[in-house]
Amino acid sequence: KEEFYSDSGTMMAQLGLNPAPARPVATGRSAAPTVVLAAGTPAELSNVELLRAQMAAYNSHDVKGVDAFNSPDFIYRDITMPADQSAKESSASTAEFFKAFPDAKLAPGPAWGAGDYVVVTGRFEGTNTGAMPAMGIKKPTGKTVSVRYLDITRWEGGKLKEEWLFYDGMSMARQLGLAGKK
Repeated sequence: KEEFYSDSGTMMAQLGLNPAPARPVATGRSAAPTVVLAAGTPAELSNVELLRAQMAAYNSHDVKGVDAFNSPDFIYRDITMPADQSAKESSASTAEFFKAFPDAKLAPGPAWGAGDYVVVTGRFEGTNTGAMPAMGIKKPTGKTVSVRYLDITRWEGGKLKEEWLFYDGMSMARQLGLAGKK
C-alpha cells in the first residue's frame, strides 16, 4: 500500500498563488536520508507505546499531559506551518487549537517503531466552534473536518525530540469553508 502526503496550501504559496505565509522553497542539496530498519526491539515497542500515550493525552485535551512527553529542546515540524516550533510554541499552539476545536480527536491507525522513530497514520477529526487566529479563523465556522495525517516522531530517553506532521492544510481549509469548494 502506498500513501501520498503533501500540503496544497504550501505549494500554492510557494508558487505565488496563495497569500498565506508558507515554508520557503527548499534550495540546495538536501542532507543524506536517514535510513532506519525496524528490529522489533523492546525500545522500539516502548516508543510506540509512548506515542500512543501522548495521543491519549491529546484526545483528552490535556495540554500538560501532551507536553510531558516532550524534551525541553523538542522541535515540532508541521508541514503546513511556515516555520518549525519549539516545545513552548508547540504547547501554545496545542492550547489554541483545543479552544478552536473543543472536540478535536486523533483517530490513529497503524503505528510502526524503527530505531528511535515511530510512524503513525490516521485521521484528525473535529468541529470548529472557536476562533483560531493562527489559521485565519476569526469567527467559528461551525464546520466539522476529517483530514488524513502522517506523523513521524523521534524519541530519545523516553522523550520526544522531534516531530514531523504531514497533512493537507488546504483540504482542511476547504472543509472549514475557508478556501474554495469541497
